[in-house]
Parts: sequence; structure tokens; C-alpha cells
Amino acid sequence: MFNHSPQSLIRFTLGACLCASLSACNQDAPAKPTLPLPPAPAFIEQKHCLACHTNDAEVRAPLWLDIANRYKGDKEAVNTLSEKVIKGGSGSFGSAKMPAQYKNITSDEAKYLVEWILKQR
Repeated sequence: MFNHSPQSLIRFTLGACLCASLSACNQDAPAKPTLPLPPAPAFIEQKHCLACHTNDAEVRAPLWLDIANRYKGDKEAVNTLSEKVIKGGSGSFGSAKMPAQYKNITSDEAKYLVEWILKQR
């Protein structure tokens, strides 16, 4: 019924290792942290935030200044916005949708960037 030749066992073992390796490379895996964190403006460039956000003109998403002003005085702003960065969200600034960034950024990195954004007033 089963062929237990050395070649078939080797093929089985290599196939099992390949499957395990591919599972470990899951595309839905969360981002690995970038340490040490570079200055926020450089980090924002590195994480491609400028593809949608700027402080000069609204491209696809709200300006940093508009975000900072909207959440001024909100004690939960860092947590709220960090969660939006990681999970994505919409509705706070019209129809613009923030895509989930959990593959690109860790929770601590999101908080670091949000703290910088909130200082842009």
C-alpha cells in the first residue's frame, strides 16, 4: 500500500518541510518591528504614508494638520488612530478609506507615527 523506499521518505520529508516553510511565510503575518525607529519624517517616508497623506495638499487622504486638529484634546487619540492605522478605517474624513497596515507596521510603530502626526498643529 505505502512505498517506504528511502527516496519516497526523502520526498515526503522535503515536502513536509516546504509546507511548513510556506506556512511560516504567511502573507497575513503582522509586520516585524523596525528598530531603532528613525526620525518620524524619515519613517513616514519609509512606510509609504506619503503616498496618501501630506501636509501640503490633500492627495487621497486627510492632511496631517487636519488629523491633528480633528483629534486635538482627545485623550484617546493615540490609541484610536493607532488602531485605525493597523486595522484600517473610514468615515472620519469623508469617503477616504484608510487601508489596514498591519502587514507594514507594528502597533508600537503606529503609536510613534500617530504621536508625531498629532504634534503637527
